[in-house]
Amino acid sequence: MRNWFGILLFVASTNPDTRRRGRILISITLGVIGLGSSFIPLLLTSPQHTLILSIMGGVALLFLGGAYLGRQGRVTAGSYVMIGTAVIVILSSIYTNRSAPYGPFYLILAVLLAGVLLPPIQIWLVFLICAIGTVVVSGWLPTDIRTNPLWVQSLRGGPLLMLISSIIIFISARSASVAMRETQEARTEAEAAMQRLAENNAGLEARVAERTTELTRVLAEQQATMAQL
Repeated sequence: MRNWFGILLFVASTNPDTRRRGRILISITLGVIGLGSSFIPLLLTSPQHTLILSIMGGVALLFLGGAYLGRQGRVTAGSYVMIGTAVIVILSSIYTNRSAPYGPFYLILAVLLAGVLLPPIQIWLVFLICAIGTVVVSGWLPTDIRTNPLWVQSLRGGPLLMLISSIIIFISARSASVAMRETQEARTEAEAAMQRLAENNAGLEARVAERTTELTRVLAEQQATMAQL
């Protein structure tokens, strides 16, 4: 079972951080697809089940494409495929599902994905994309929707909550990145020290062997001289 998971989560990269993010990308993809599949029997009872299942199928294909890029070592590109898909789906739901004013808050999912899939500094790029997307989509909404108190609260509170979440996630991701880099540097230094020690031991063994050979030769000469006397 462990070997099976190792093959499934394999990432073609020599960089430990890239492999870590790639495994997370593949795991999230499999988890989301598995969770979505569990809702299929329930969705079949919906009048719009064909449209919903088509959207879910398209999202699953895009997620699988991102996971494939991750397996090839292109984790950042694969992560942007996943995050971009999530942002587009959420922004589309904000525009189409106008009866529920809480769509902007779901964009926090994109920031959370960025926190575990992207280098820390790129979290802010995802935040900006989400914030700008919220402003653009809200501008397309009818005036009566934009002036609705619940929508006003959502369109203002969503970006604010995303900003706070981005700060917290950035600090956490940055700390984890620094810790991993320091660990890798310490490991590299330890491997270099072991290599130097092995080289020193090899040199010492060679010198001991030379001394032993020399002493053996001198002893043999002395024994030969003693025998002649």
